[in-house]
Amino acid sequence: MACVDCWIEDFRTDIPKNNVPTLILHGDADRILPPDATSRRQAKMIKTVKFVELPGGPHGVLWTHADRVNAELVSFLA
Repeated sequence: MACVDCWIEDFRTDIPKNNVPTLILHGDADRILPPDATSRRQAKMIKTVKFVELPGGPHGVLWTHADRVNAELVSFLA
């Protein structure tokens, strides 16, 4: 349960210090970690971000939208 500590840690001052290209993929139908409360906010804090919101993507977007996720990863890493 050591991971619980990171849930309560506030990293908002650290995120803007990120200066490497960053890909954020998030499903717009995620009801566990909604984009408004997570990825959209984080994307605004990073200067070198590519933010991709997958239409209809739930919390498990890696499994439900695997082809799109893989395409975005390949494009980002190219």
